[in-house]
Amino acid sequence: MAATDPIKITCPECKKVIAVPPDLLGKKVRCKGCSKVFEAQKPTPAKEATKPAEADKKKPLPGDDPDDDGKAYGMHDMILAARCPNCAKELASEDAVLCIFCGYNNLTRQIATTRKTYDITGSDIFLWNLPGIIGFIICLILLTFNLIYMIKIDDWCSPEEGKTDGPWYGFMAHGSIKLWLIIISGSILFTVGKFSFIRLVYENRPKEEEKI
Repeated sequence: MAATDPIKITCPECKKVIAVPPDLLGKKVRCKGCSKVFEAQKPTPAKEATKPAEADKKKPLPGDDPDDDGKAYGMHDMILAARCPNCAKELASEDAVLCIFCGYNNLTRQIATTRKTYDITGSDIFLWNLPGIIGFIICLILLTFNLIYMIKIDDWCSPEEGKTDGPWYGFMAHGSIKLWLIIISGSILFTVGKFSFIRLVYENRPKEEEKI
């Protein structure tokens, strides 16, 4: 570009490009389009724009890992053992209820807690089972009585030889008395026997008493 060639500048008001002589740089000029008076400044050379392809390469994408080498993840050892939901440590087996590390119960979804309880002695166990033992004895006595009653009552209530009337308790051999005796004794045997069986078989130890 020669020294006398006009220089193209842009009007700051209407953005119109006008040509001015070089000797007018730094002086006031008037825009022919909008009549705006402004100082003519030599336009600064625009910086070379970065190529879009290069800019895209340099610009990191969201989530990029700086340590990523671009290779696919490899598959290593895969552990499929059951783990505790609370501490994530391996359980003794897939069907294990308690975790041996943290005491988490997989059925109740609660962590086991420790309690201080009193020692259970032999006398405590005996006193606990004593009602069941008494109930068992009552059942044996009642069964024995019913058995003897059904077998011997007719003989006991029959008239003696040479007499037409039987003893005063002869009504005990009546069928209705036998029926009611079976009903009443059967209900007693069922109730007492059930209690004795549960106490002596399923609940043969007293409950632990927690220390306060």
